[in-house]
Amino acid sequence: MTTTDDKPGRTRTPSGRGLIIKMWLPTIPYSLSDAVNRVAAATGSVPNAVAASTSSYNGHLVSVWWNDYKKFWLAEYHWGERVVLGRGSLEVCLEAGKAEFLRGARGTTVHANLRTEEEAEVAAAMGYKPWSKEIEAAHRATWSDDRYDRVGDALREEKNFGTPAVAILLQSSSAAEYDRNVRERGWKMRFGDVEKTLHLQKGDNVMQVVVFQEHVVFLINDKFHSEQVRDEHGRKFYREKLSGGWRPF
Repeated sequence: MTTTDDKPGRTRTPSGRGLIIKMWLPTIPYSLSDAVNRVAAATGSVPNAVAASTSSYNGHLVSVWWNDYKKFWLAEYHWGERVVLGRGSLEVCLEAGKAEFLRGARGTTVHANLRTEEEAEVAAAMGYKPWSKEIEAAHRATWSDDRYDRVGDALREEKNFGTPAVAILLQSSSAAEYDRNVRERGWKMRFGDVEKTLHLQKGDNVMQVVVFQEHVVFLINDKFHSEQVRDEHGRKFYREKLSGGWRPF
């Protein structure tokens, strides 16, 4: 696909003969708690997913598109299975998508893939807006932040390691704060209290050496690098870093 320069949301097919015009009803904002519930429902048990299918926090991504094989328009979303909201004319399907949007479930988004400027005018008259990646990102930035990108990680951390990562995420003010706090809580659960932290530098890179009673964790630029048992092997690993140009500061 190639993007045209005149209006947002317009792309040409590889042959250059077809035009795809993307319009949308912008995502209904949802909170960080809603984001946790949405991902938990999507990745949890089937009964929970079914129970959440009509929840106020679990709005769906609705697509309005032309079925070229069967020669009619469709409005649908997928949640465990395909749910068809409308079939037939463009107007019927745009209205079906809008009706789902007006139901007001947080997170609902409607995308319409249109073929002509005339169809775009029909959608615009019904309240649909031009779409582009930049427009969507700008809209999302008005109600979300980088913590939303950590929701899946928090649920996995809690399930796999027992760390109260979801609570830590909800109490954090940024993704960086969450990363730090969940990491430190996980360390405490596994290794106990930190005895000391050493700092090494090599060029623009900084290494943290976090020492526990029986383990040592190495971070480079605040990202995990290695975990060692506090024994001769671990001390050898540390000496190799010093001989490799890392210097205490």
